[in-house]
Amino acid sequence: LGDGPVIPRFPAPPSLLGKRAVGLPDGQLFHIITRGQGLMPPHASQISPDDRWKAIHHVRALQKTAAPGGTP
Repeated sequence: LGDGPVIPRFPAPPSLLGKRAVGLPDGQLFHIITRGQGLMPPHASQISPDDRWKAIHHVRALQKTAAPGGTP
């Protein structure tokens, strides 16, 4: 939801459940994780490409279950 414990030190990031995040193509999420965006640094050296895709699939699953009519 963009309200984690680090938020008091930084501007609040957008929720991954928001309309914009839900509408981003998977490839763009991969690019953001890889290269960073705004205040978020790149994570290419810390997260393998395979794990980046796994993270994206996990976020998509969470988005589906949080959506109206989604199944928990």
